Amino acid sequence: MTVRSNCLVCGDVTLDLQDIVLVKAPGEAWYEFTCPQCRDLVRKPASDRDVRMLHAVGIRCRDAHPERIPTVHAPLQPEDVLKLHQLLETDTWFDVLVALTPSTADGG
Repeated sequence: MTVRSNCLVCGDVTLDLQDIVLVKAPGEAWYEFTCPQCRDLVRKPASDRDVRMLHAVGIRCRDAHPERIPTVHAPLQPEDVLKLHQLLETDTWFDVLVALTPSTADGG
């Protein structure tokens, strides 16, 4: 089964149902797809009626903000604040910060 939607760049496009994802968040929902012509990600608001219809035809659904298990860390100590202060006084503080931050490219 195919449906028609609209891309801001290409205009009307025809999509297979498996190309559409319904995304739900508290109080709002939207559907998204990759335009088959320009490959842009297209997001469209979904009314309650749209959500019911998309569910009825079997569109994949995901939560916008999946629950995450909180990571437990030790509380900050005065020594931690002092170390941060000393780091921020250096010219390389940003490079150190980047090196300590997980990359989103590797799923981190």
